[in-house]
Amino acid sequence: MSDPLDTAEQDVAGDGTAPMGHIRAAHRVLGWCALCPEKDSMDELLAWRDDSYMDPADEANPLLAIANAYADCRACGESESALTSVVTIRTRTGRRQVAQWAHCLACDDVPEEAADERT
Repeated sequence: MSDPLDTAEQDVAGDGTAPMGHIRAAHRVLGWCALCPEKDSMDELLAWRDDSYMDPADEANPLLAIANAYADCRACGESESALTSVVTIRTRTGRRQVAQWAHCLACDDVPEEAADERT
């Protein structure tokens, strides 16, 4: 049986498994814990407190996403001036649209059809 503190035992795959005696929650989120070689409790504490840390899984599928698209305004005819924004959140069952709005950056028109569209 290999030594649980061996660096090869660290959660390189990122699947949340941890060597015996290690902290599973830290391995699931950070990929390592305070008991791993070359890490200590202060490293783990700072990693948990770091607001800029983002789980690699969240980078591809963020909790909140805003998609923007530009189109020609039907009111003033200006090219690529009507901005439509769609806000979605990630749920257990997939992504769900929570808001949508449109606004012409040239004439301040708010197209009515933008409120009715669902993507």
